[in-house]
This record gives sequence, C-alpha cells and structure tokens, in this order.
Amino acid sequence: MADVKSALPVYIVDDHDKVLPFIHRAIGSKRLPFSGTTIVHFDAHPDLLIEAHLKATDTFNKNHLYSSVSIATWLVPLLYAGHIKTVIWVKPPWAHQIPDGKCEFWVGECKETGYIKLTCTENYFLSESLYVSEEQLINKKFVTLFTVTVEPQEWPTSPTLNSDSEDSDCSFNSSSTNQEDQKSTTRSCPLFFTEQKTPKNIPQQLDLNSSENQTTIKINKSSSPINFTPELFAELGPTNDLILDIDLDFFSTKNPFLEVYTDRQYQLLKKLYEFTKPKDSSHEALKECVQSRSKQLQKLEQMFHILDKNPKAPIDQSIQRWDILEALVEDLQISADDVDYILVHDAGCTCDDTELPHHISTDAQIDILMQHTGTILSCLPQPTIITIARSSEDEYCPPVQVDAIQQSLLQMLTDHYPDIKMEKSYE
Repeated sequence: MADVKSALPVYIVDDHDKVLPFIHRAIGSKRLPFSGTTIVHFDAHPDLLIEAHLKATDTFNKNHLYSSVSIATWLVPLLYAGHIKTVIWVKPPWAHQIPDGKCEFWVGECKETGYIKLTCTENYFLSESLYVSEEQLINKKFVTLFTVTVEPQEWPTSPTLNSDSEDSDCSFNSSSTNQEDQKSTTRSCPLFFTEQKTPKNIPQQLDLNSSENQTTIKINKSSSPINFTPELFAELGPTNDLILDIDLDFFSTKNPFLEVYTDRQYQLLKKLYEFTKPKDSSHEALKECVQSRSKQLQKLEQMFHILDKNPKAPIDQSIQRWDILEALVEDLQISADDVDYILVHDAGCTCDDTELPHHISTDAQIDILMQHTGTILSCLPQPTIITIARSSEDEYCPPVQVDAIQQSLLQMLTDHYPDIKMEKSYE
C-alpha cells in the first residue's frame, strides 16, 4: 500500500471554488510553499474575475472568503495573497475569453476602495471594471498569466482568435526559438500551442495551412510556436511546486443560460450588457471605460433588484439601452409567471465582448482532448497536488457526460502518477 504522506493527493469537487480549502490546507501543511506556486489550469473558463464586494483584507479571513467566492472568482485571492505567482490557463479550442499569449500584471488592494483590483487591460478584466493603474494599488503582487489553446491537428475546426486584442497593454513574449534551444536534449511534446506577440495596429491573420506549424496558429509572422516543455518552466524561473487543476468542462462545455432563456431573450441580454471598448490604450481612456462600465452594471443591477421585488416597476429610462431592457422584461414576463431577475442580471454579466463558451463535445472529441491532455502531462513536472472540478451541478459540464469524462481522466492520471490518493468531496 502506498505511503499516504508520499502519495500525490487528488481532490475532486463539483463547484470549482470548493478546491480553495484544499489548496489552503496544502499550504498550511507545508506540502505547498506559502508563495510563488505555479498553477496549470485546464478549463473552458479563466476563473480570474474578482468578487465585486470582497475587501482585500477579507482574503485572509478564510470562512468569509469561502462564502464569498464563486466558480469564476476563486483564483484571484490566491494571487493577491501571493500563494500563486504564475497561472497557465490551458483552454479548449472553443474558449476565447482571453487571447493566447503571455501577460504580466499587478494584483493588489485599491487605495480608494479597499477592493482587490489589477492592472491587466484585457477586455476580460475591463468589462468587469477590475482595472486600475499600478499607482492606485498597495500590497501588490506581480503575476504572470500564460494563455494557451489546445488545438489538436486532427480537430475538425479551428478556434477564432479575438481580433480586438491588439490594443491590449499586456506584453506577449514568445519563447526563444534559436538553434541552441532547438537542439536541447530536454524531452518535448509533439503538441503545439500558440503564444502571441502581436504589435499594435497590425491586423491579425490566421495561417493554419502551413505544414511547418500543423496545430499552431500563427499571427502574421510575429508569433512563434512553443512546445509545452520544461523550457516553458525555465522561463518561469525555479519552480518545484505545481498545482494541476482540471475542470471537466475543459473537455465538453455547456452555457447553461442557453436553456434558461429563449434565443430572443438571450440576444436582448447580449445587446443590453454589451461592452463598449476603450477608445485607445491610454490610462485616461481605460479609466473612462471602466467607470462607464461600472456605472452601467450598477444601474442594471439596481433595476433588476427593484424588479425582483416589484415586477410591475417602471423601467428607469436613464439606464443605457433602457428600451432593450424594457423589451427584455416584457418578453420574460410573457414567457414565465415568476421571473428570477437576479439570475437575469447574473446571466447578463456573462455577456461582454465574448459570451460564455458552449460546445458539447462528441465522444470522439473528448477522447482527442483526453489524449492530448495526457501528452501535456508527460511534459510537466509532477504536480504537488491535483484538483479536479466536475462542474455538473451548475451544468457547465454536461451532466450526462461528466461521469464518463471523470472516469477517463482518473484512469489517465493513474497511468501518469501511479502513487495517488483520491479524495472525493461531492455528492
């Protein structure tokens, strides 16, 4: 029987935020270091949003933290606390919330509000009003985010890149591709990913047909393919501790709101919550963008809370696109006797410049992604802990597929790491 202390722990939860206590426990027991850990995050969603009303100081009150965070907001408190320094988000071909590449930014406490904010200028963060300038932060931590898309050569379709990403302030740095690096004897993987380094104001053009690139997306000639190899970790600096985090919706993804609302209602939601991008990348434009977006979301939230108490309340015509809101409310009230307006707002907040990913995979597609996940794992250092989220109760992973995906994943993990100890924390 394997020594429990030496066995690799695998924690399985349903809602993704429930992995947070297990990570804290590993830090407390010194299995993981207090700071500087890297997390490899397989997921159809970045999970890098921030709770709107979570004070930075609450990050260190675990009971309050656990009751406050959600499936979309559990990661950033670990960044702010310094426990995790590097996030490698590995995403499926149909997820487009953040463009591929390397992005470096600060996470800290906003001097003015006391809330956690960050300096990344990707639309994913701007649309949630999370951006502030570095000068506005205290107790800040430097964070590196790698976003990479798994694009198997045999995949039937190719991902669509976010063509509006060229105004981002994030720095995309390709890994070294000189001859000495190519002659390295370090084991490499046949699976390629994209790492973008796109100059501003240069139109992005996909080149998917090059035999040289195969499964790689090239952006003009300004990006270089990288192998998911130990060289990537060499760029990160010394790291002996790794969290392997896998959400089963990486393999097959539902947007549950598509089943809650009619197509017309969902289209109205998207128009109502549409995100207006900043005019340029200047701090003034970014600040104006964030303030406008914050006001837009606050007024919508207030209106939906009013409607939740009084469905016959008149629509506030000072709200941006109030006519669309009025049409949406009329449609909702016709189709249902009891409308959950708080849920309507939650659904709307997922509609910015990209909506929630939705791709129910075939069995063959799941098998392909599982094989390539195994290929990636063969190139990674052995993780210190593994966390798995089923995401079936909220239906981000199709419930009819989740058990089969989990069984296949656990078999693959056992093949790679024979000495593991699984702990299931779900019903």
